[in-house]
Amino acid sequence: MAIASAYAQQRSRSLMPFLGDGNDGAVWKSNQQTAIKALERRDSYLRERDAYLRLQELSIVDIQGFAVPILVNFDDTKQIVEMTVVFPPSILDFAKAYVDRPPDFSAEVLRD
Repeated sequence: MAIASAYAQQRSRSLMPFLGDGNDGAVWKSNQQTAIKALERRDSYLRERDAYLRLQELSIVDIQGFAVPILVNFDDTKQIVEMTVVFPPSILDFAKAYVDRPPDFSAEVLRD
């Protein structure tokens, strides 16, 4: 939480309710109605950031009727992605997404 708080303070935001956590990090709502996601692992952060950058580049805000958050900001040093808050149905987690390269799975895993 300390990194997310430092990021929020740097961006003149306050962390509001804790929205949840998972395998890759934790998410808080900010007083600016954005979601601040702090990712623990560098590889997960880079995949998530790159996915949001690609979605932004292509102006994608919806995938098959599922809302996609819009990238607001990111911080490579703190491994933070800030995005708009969306409501279900939505797609929120891109830390396992791969952009412009195949996933790091063996042939056996891909076959299964």
